[in-house]
Amino acid sequence: MKKFVALLALSIVCLLFVRSKQVEPTTKYYFCFSREVPRLESPEKLKMVYTDIRTASGNEEKEMHDVIQKFGTFINKNCKPTNELCTSDLNRYYTLEQAQTRHKEILEEYGKTGKYDISRIDFKTFE
Repeated sequence: MKKFVALLALSIVCLLFVRSKQVEPTTKYYFCFSREVPRLESPEKLKMVYTDIRTASGNEEKEMHDVIQKFGTFINKNCKPTNELCTSDLNRYYTLEQAQTRHKEILEEYGKTGKYDISRIDFKTFE
């Protein structure tokens, strides 16, 4: 009986340890987009650029840091000086479906305003 109780206690401890070590799902998919934010109402169209969805590989945190840094630098160099700012956003998702849904929503949201010239850029443009 003592062996049974000891085995049961050990099993419970192992189970709790394994459960405590389970990691939340990590981001697997991401894309970037940027849009100009004008200072004043302007009759000319604003620029918006976006990338395709990419799958994270290897050291995800380092990859995200490198991508957003390079994308931000690229956007800062290409933002019109007449604008107050250009956004440089990195969107991260756990599933491809989540990424595709949000990617489509963003393009439709800004596309329907008629205020933006929207174009796709390749990651190679800024990496």
